[in-house]
Amino acid sequence: MRMFPPRAARSRASAFALALGALGLLAALAATARADPKILAKVDGAAITEDDYTRQFSEELRLASTGDDPLQWLVGGYYSSFGATSHVYSFYPATANGFNGDFGTTNLADNHRKVDIDQYAVFGEVSYLLPNHFKASLGARYYQYHSNSVTSVSGVSANGTSNGIVWGLENSKFASACSAGTNCQVLYAYDATDLTKMLYNSSQAANNRDVPGTAVKFTTPTIANGKVYVGSKTTVSAFGLLSAGPPTATAPTLSPVGGTYASAQSVSLSDTTPGAVIYYTTDGTTPTTASAQYSNVLAIASTTTVKAIAVATGYMNSAVTSATYTINLPVAATPSRHSASSSRARGSLV
Repeated sequence: MRMFPPRAARSRASAFALALGALGLLAALAATARADPKILAKVDGAAITEDDYTRQFSEELRLASTGDDPLQWLVGGYYSSFGATSHVYSFYPATANGFNGDFGTTNLADNHRKVDIDQYAVFGEVSYLLPNHFKASLGARYYQYHSNSVTSVSGVSANGTSNGIVWGLENSKFASACSAGTNCQVLYAYDATDLTKMLYNSSQAANNRDVPGTAVKFTTPTIANGKVYVGSKTTVSAFGLLSAGPPTATAPTLSPVGGTYASAQSVSLSDTTPGAVIYYTTDGTTPTTASAQYSNVLAIASTTTVKAIAVATGYMNSAVTSATYTINLPVAATPSRHSASSSRARGSLV
């Protein structure tokens, strides 16, 4: 950690006494103190980098009686002004989501805070010296305290107090040029109530649609008017809800259609979406892009449920097509053994 010491505080104190003729009744005391230190704190290679600036001004004026009279009094006023601004970069070390601890490359928030505090006061005291060295005093003080604080966090979005999202920008490839989705910035979105739950990242869309550009250290997402803005080396990207999403691929068709058949079937799959690839399963599970890719007709010799989806560049994955083929093969006749028999006819002679 590097700590820069504050500049030497400037202070000034002065006092003067004022006597009215030979009476010597009054003395006035004025004191002034000013301090405007500046502190910079850097935490290299750790979680937070913070720049702070503070200013402070205070002034107090007192007017008091003098002399040996038993009645003594004091009145005065006080004013103080304090201001502070801070700028905090928050970044995180390596995680399972691909972040790393390189200084300035993983920034989840860019926080700014400004605080102003003003205080005013007037006060007074009256005392009377009693016999036997006792003293009776009565004092009062009236003050006002005004505080104004403004905090902005550039890495968080929400719908009022709900649906909070923490946006993070991963810039570990800052030394390389972004090309075809490689060595690029990655924008992440996390559930604000559970930062282990990633909701989105800019590398997941097809054809590198959401890739911001070449990474720049210390850049952070900026939230404004329902959009997330990301600055890369040569571009500024705006992320928001798509007014109209990409079309959905047509669901595959199966031929013949599902049903009950008395013989094995050869099932073919087809789709009308240009460039579509069909993925299928035959065990009743929902197909994904990790399932078997269709290339030849399917030989169905027993009761089977076939499910298929179509996937194409620039399209949302199709709905699942499902068909069940019930195969009832005919039962072959069972051979039986027959014994020959003869009959002898009997007649009568007349």
